[in-house]
Amino acid sequence: MAAREVRLAGQEAHQAAAEISAEFNNVRQAWVSAADGERFEELEISHYALWRFYLLNGSSSEGDHLFSIAIDRIKAAGKDLLQRALVRALLSKLLTMRSMFLKRQGYTQQALRSAEEAIKVAESWLDGQEEVSRVQTLRAFAHWALGFVLLDMAEFENAQSVAESGLKFVEGHEYHAQVSELARDVQWQLRVTLGAVFIEMNNYALARTQIEQALVICQNSGKMRGLLTCLGNLGWIELQTGNYAVARQLYEQACRCRVHWGIVWKRRQISLSWAIPCACRGNMGSPCNCLKTVCR
Repeated sequence: MAAREVRLAGQEAHQAAAEISAEFNNVRQAWVSAADGERFEELEISHYALWRFYLLNGSSSEGDHLFSIAIDRIKAAGKDLLQRALVRALLSKLLTMRSMFLKRQGYTQQALRSAEEAIKVAESWLDGQEEVSRVQTLRAFAHWALGFVLLDMAEFENAQSVAESGLKFVEGHEYHAQVSELARDVQWQLRVTLGAVFIEMNNYALARTQIEQALVICQNSGKMRGLLTCLGNLGWIELQTGNYAVARQLYEQACRCRVHWGIVWKRRQISLSWAIPCACRGNMGSPCNCLKTVCR
């Protein structure tokens, strides 16, 4: 799992996920064995890749189950174990990731509580100069999950405040981009979430600014799913503001990338199949021909 972490976030995500699927019974057994045996170092090096795999394959219920096993085992081991930096960081990340699994299943209140608990664990860290980047990344990641859940609950002002707080932990700290895949992801995820909040508030100018910044991050770091998410949301903004030609270009680009990389769109992501015809208004061409050209 750990060896495929970078590939799961890049252009080889589909291939890497297929390789994991072929041996997933072994992966599942290894995860449960490591949790039961309190081999938390093994969970630390593999949890992020496993989370990305579940997000790609839509297996939120199983992801919730496996991550809950590890969370419960850490909590049962007692407070002494949580004095270990690795275990405390792992618990915060697992709680954040479980929050997203719960949200995807429609368990909004449980997702909210899991994200809030992740923040508490991250904020309980005893600050040390050598731990600054790790602690701030954990806090930003947990704030991203909480902001995303609040967005789902239509609590837009609270979601905005939480996402902006999360960004403060990572903005202006170039070393974050060198820490981990998580540190790279959280920078664009927070901006996309904040952009989505502004879309719901009909503040398209601020939404465009945030998502364009996220797009640059994804392009520079090879985050293919993030790039698609940004293109889809930017297309939606242009569509809503009447810039149909630009919207169509963005949707076409996203569709070509999606087909090339074999990525399947999940719930709550922009549906390109209907968005492109919507952008093909006036004398811009036939919606049917547009879909045949882009999605074949």
